[in-house]
Amino acid sequence: MTPNELDQFAERVAEIVVARMGSSRPIEDGYIDKHEAAKILGASIPSIERWTASGEIPSHKIGGLRRYRASELLKRKGGAA
Repeated sequence: MTPNELDQFAERVAEIVVARMGSSRPIEDGYIDKHEAAKILGASIPSIERWTASGEIPSHKIGGLRRYRASELLKRKGGAA
């Protein structure tokens, strides 16, 4: 592996790790956790959980974790206004 290929590989691995950890800020519309979702929507954690259970907001199960995409939440927020 060339040094350039190694750098590209390391950057990609770092992106994946940050996305799976539920970064405190979306990275290119990466996955976020319910706390960040609540901040985006200006809602409480129980509201996020209720809306997730009812299907009112889209969510994705990654491994055993529930995650959200910022762009999907922003569409909902824009539609609700």
